Amino acid sequence: MKKIKFIASVIIACFVSQLAFAQEVKTESFKVWGNCGMCENNIEGAAKKVNGVVSADWDKNSKQLKVSFSAPANKAVIQKAIAAVGYDTEGEKATTEAYSKLHQCCKYPRDGFQETSVAPEKQDGNTESFKVWGNCSMCKNNIEGATKKVKGVTSADWDEESKQLKVSYVAPANKVAIQKAIAAAGYDTEGEKTTIEAYSNLHSCCQYPRDVQASSATVIPASKGKIQTVYFKVGGMTCADGCAKGIEKMLYKQKGIKFSEVNFTTSIAKVIYDSTKVSADQMKKLIQEFSTPDGNKYTAAVLQ
Repeated sequence: MKKIKFIASVIIACFVSQLAFAQEVKTESFKVWGNCGMCENNIEGAAKKVNGVVSADWDKNSKQLKVSFSAPANKAVIQKAIAAVGYDTEGEKATTEAYSKLHQCCKYPRDGFQETSVAPEKQDGNTESFKVWGNCSMCKNNIEGATKKVKGVTSADWDEESKQLKVSYVAPANKVAIQKAIAAAGYDTEGEKTTIEAYSNLHSCCQYPRDVQASSATVIPASKGKIQTVYFKVGGMTCADGCAKGIEKMLYKQKGIKFSEVNFTTSIAKVIYDSTKVSADQMKKLIQEFSTPDGNKYTAAVLQ
């Protein structure tokens, strides 16, 4: 008797379990676009790979997919899986990339289809103004050009009269990075000063007045350690040909000097020399002892 009761309880439990399972399984139909037998295999295969799908049957003529499933599967998940292999459904569109990977015979018509794109998140922008020294329209082009090369800068406008640069930017750009880029092009900003070398490389009409402090020499090593560069601020020059060119030629004739250039407009002398044969102090003394065409003496200070 006990054995009969046990068998009966097992049968009832199985029946209840199967009944519960049957109640959980859902069957839905929805449209999936495709062309051929290969499409049928792809669509049904993608649907059946979804965890919880019991069966899938796609009809080539009606384009209807009949699918039975239980949790955790649902209609949205199944449609996403089908779209991922290149097929549009009534609720989920395939990407252009997925569609393009289909076999040629499987590429169903997609007239007027436009892939939905997600607009990039708008970044908060910044607009700042700060002073940048310069002289002319060439300076304007140089300053704005250097600014716009900084990644993240969206606009730059420099005013020649006020010397103010108005710049708009987003990350990763910032004020410090922008000022460094401008200084690298030869222009002083209120937050970053350019080097003498970068300044001296500007066109003569762009060389704005600079209050440069005289100090010890800034020596820029060249490819060989003994070859160095120094800049001097020269005072007392009254003309380009007699004064500037005269000092330039005098320096170039000295032993160990490889190159000399004197800019009358900025009063700056640039000298490249062999430090084993001549020193910055010796060149400074040579300039100070060299007479002007009218007999006066020049002043010289090594620039920092």
